[in-house]
Amino acid sequence: MHKSVNFLLDIPFFRAKISFMVRFSPEWPPAEEWKMGKIDYYSDLDVFDVSRKLMLSTADRMIVVPTSSLEFILSGSVVLKSGGRRLLLHGPVVTWIPGNTPLRFINQAGELYDHLWIDFSGPRADRIIDSLSRGIPEGYLPVPDDSVRPLADYFMSMINDFRADRELYHGRIVNTLENLVWTLCQLAEPLPAAVRDDYRIRALAKEIELNPFTPRNFRRIAAGHGISYVHFRRLFRMIVGMPLTDYVNRQAIQYAANLLGSGDTRIKEVALTCGFKDLSSFSRSFKKYTGKSPRDYLSAPPPDH
Repeated sequence: MHKSVNFLLDIPFFRAKISFMVRFSPEWPPAEEWKMGKIDYYSDLDVFDVSRKLMLSTADRMIVVPTSSLEFILSGSVVLKSGGRRLLLHGPVVTWIPGNTPLRFINQAGELYDHLWIDFSGPRADRIIDSLSRGIPEGYLPVPDDSVRPLADYFMSMINDFRADRELYHGRIVNTLENLVWTLCQLAEPLPAAVRDDYRIRALAKEIELNPFTPRNFRRIAAGHGISYVHFRRLFRMIVGMPLTDYVNRQAIQYAANLLGSGDTRIKEVALTCGFKDLSSFSRSFKKYTGKSPRDYLSAPPPDH
């Protein structure tokens, strides 16, 4: 559940509610009020909030929310501190939080991020969270490009039903949530070992990690395996967890961050070493993937854990 101070950002071709959010623990109605007459098939899951907001603020402290939640960062980046872990979430990505878990969203970049969520509880909610946590121990699931729209549609359908009449449409909200979870399970399903071995995607990812600036012709690599470039990129995204180009860029920026962290190289020298034509393009890319400019990165204290 969230309590927000809102204002409207009204620019031609873009109109959205911007929220400065504090998550809190209100007095929610008892579960009995949510049962659907004589048929209580859906009474094993209570839905307390379904929302979407463009977020700009950072919670000023750790809080504890009694309900479990599914959180969809549609775009932008945010840090989630939860259950003793610190996750850097780059949208589009889905994460989940068990009930009564201390949490805090930290907007390090100070830029808008598009945040959708559903707060729910009950035996069915516990099964959903437990299944996702066991199946995806990393605690988050990057969403491939072709699955962003379906997941966003599921959330928007639940939001519309919740706002229209959350009691009348409770069953439909639960059904939509189950469809959403089924989609997450499909995305998380590992590929057969033969696929991993045949195309050596993980080996390629490791090579990129070690040498991100080595020129590579990925179209030629795909052709060498006898598959299309489109299929090759799809396999890479499914196995590694992010698009090929994004992965290469992230590894390059990580290399740059390591150089900056060593204290032996100036920012401009790092930019040139990493193949950037000018300092401004390097700074934009660096901030995109780390949430900080190179100068802020150097001056920031080590992150707490």
